[in-house]
Amino acid sequence: MKRLYLLFSLLFFMSINSWGAPSIVKTNSNPDKKNNLNSLNSKDKTLQKELEEFEEIQRESEYLKILIKNKNLMKELGIKDRDDIFDKENRDREIKDIYLVSTFKEGIGPEKATILIAGKGMKILKKGDLITRKIEVTSIKKGDVKVTFLPSGNSYDLNCLNY
Repeated sequence: MKRLYLLFSLLFFMSINSWGAPSIVKTNSNPDKKNNLNSLNSKDKTLQKELEEFEEIQRESEYLKILIKNKNLMKELGIKDRDDIFDKENRDREIKDIYLVSTFKEGIGPEKATILIAGKGMKILKKGDLITRKIEVTSIKKGDVKVTFLPSGNSYDLNCLNY
């Protein structure tokens, strides 16, 4: 019985020591270590920000180098505007997406046209209005609308939308 009592008290004593050990470690922890960790984290953050800024500067530098090479190449080839790179059919492709819906006249005012721009919607225009930055309405006469593609100066009749 004495052995059992000694064994039980020994186990009890060991379990109390094991429970108390973590609290001793926590109370003896050094606050300087925490400050060092915080300062390292702040240094890492500043280094990360500097790295991101450096990468952004590198990207801008590469972009500017490409722009300079592109402009020099355009000068060598005698190209003044980017629109001159493509042939006439590609430049005039925008006009194929514009359809005439109807023409009408309100009182004494000028004749107007309702047009449909594929993917953008409908517009009501009169002579001299711009459909897009490059396309101008040159004349509207009883169901016919003529437009001019400004960069090339070519004139076209708009396709009538049959509905």
